[in-house]
Amino acid sequence: MVDKLHSRTHSPSKSSIYFACPASTKFFEMFQDEPGPEAIYGTETHTLGETLLRQSLRISDFENNEIKSANEVIKDLTQYDEEMQRLAEGYSNKVLSLIESERKRISEDPIVFIEETLNMEWLVKDMIGTLDLGIIADDVMTVVDLKTGRSRVDSWVMKEEGNKEPNSQIGLYALGLYNNIGKLYPIKKVRLIILQERISNISEYELLLEELLAWEKDVVVPSIKKTLEPYPIAVPNKGCKWCPGKHVCVARKNTNLALYEETPKEILLLTDDDIEELLPKMDELIKFAEDIKAYALKRLLDGHKYKKHKLVYSRVTRTFTDNDSVAKILVDNGYEAYSKPKLLGITEIQKQLGKPKLNELLGDYITIAKSSISVASLDDEREEVNIEKYKEDKDI
Repeated sequence: MVDKLHSRTHSPSKSSIYFACPASTKFFEMFQDEPGPEAIYGTETHTLGETLLRQSLRISDFENNEIKSANEVIKDLTQYDEEMQRLAEGYSNKVLSLIESERKRISEDPIVFIEETLNMEWLVKDMIGTLDLGIIADDVMTVVDLKTGRSRVDSWVMKEEGNKEPNSQIGLYALGLYNNIGKLYPIKKVRLIILQERISNISEYELLLEELLAWEKDVVVPSIKKTLEPYPIAVPNKGCKWCPGKHVCVARKNTNLALYEETPKEILLLTDDDIEELLPKMDELIKFAEDIKAYALKRLLDGHKYKKHKLVYSRVTRTFTDNDSVAKILVDNGYEAYSKPKLLGITEIQKQLGKPKLNELLGDYITIAKSSISVASLDDEREEVNIEKYKEDKDI
């Protein structure tokens, strides 16, 4: 069996980062971030989804003939909740539907791969990928990737010239499945599918096998080659937020500070074009500043000393050490000690009921209040504000 320890520098899940910025592989090598709660939640959702699939299909793990029940798996999950159950069940049901569709199409059982470890060392040493789900049905190979985040992810990316190409992560999984196993079958067409149950997103991209192999030659191989140079180039981009070197990258600093380098002598006003050019850069500059502060805070907590900065408490709160004694003193002196019971928030109630039950029981009593408005790019998924309605609501 292939070692399941993924490469720290070239795993498929990081590919969108190092395809855009070759130097990021050096940061992945230098820094090893601990997975955050979102990453852990995603991993555990994958585990539960895999279990539900194996139970439904009666597929055992290659190294373990026993199929763990969902209840057994749930006991080991640290972030399990009703939403995770919903996400895993939704993923499992959609995959089962895909498998059944392929079964009907070819009039026989397709070959199914669940959490398949793929050796991708023909691209770069130690490159390993773990495929969420693969289906080979006659001449069609389907690759499915489960996402649990709230930001939409497509199975393809649009290039400047208007052409589509595979999302790098799922595209690499497709190459891995084809080179490890698919070559044994008469594959002609490849389907790349991303499932995001959380935001009801299903993104599918179909391409010919020849197109996938051309993408490998024209995009994948050159991109990886750039990361293997002695001094790979650093290219600040929107993927910086996922790079472990985001807080110490000089190229990122230079790009952000370049906004202030040219100061005209005469008084000039920014044009609309100037403002539109600056807005996305401002977001990145703010994020860069937050990353620097977070990094400095971590170093100070680790005992590092800066010449001109120190740790302080940003806020001090007061609490009673013995609530019962305080309450008794207040009551004895004729004062009120307890406030009236407060209803739980909608989020807390939804955790207990689940979203469908919440809407069923309490939907008539829920109103949605809009937050303050902000500026976003046109490709943002949120609905554009109706300015007339906004002014009317705010009585501007």
